[in-house]
Amino acid sequence: MTVGGKGSDGPRRQGKHETRLQRWMVANGVRPLDFATASGMSRQWLTKLRWTKEGEANIGLRTMKLALKRARQLRGNHVQMSDLFDLEPIGDTTPEH
Repeated sequence: MTVGGKGSDGPRRQGKHETRLQRWMVANGVRPLDFATASGMSRQWLTKLRWTKEGEANIGLRTMKLALKRARQLRGNHVQMSDLFDLEPIGDTTPEH
């Protein structure tokens, strides 16, 4: 396993998945430190938002709005909440008929 290098997050923890926020940041060339500093989030908290275990993300609306505000400052008002976070409920919630 390679540690370090451009854009590296160091060794990935087993069972962790990148979130939409992480994918958006990579696709838009946004550095984690820049995002964290400008949004007032700690780097540790931002790491939790970027990498999570499947189904374990427990992100409050205030945090999501803060992240969206920062993303829009960096890349414009066209950024949507759904670009950064999975807003669908966990599991199958379709009612049976």
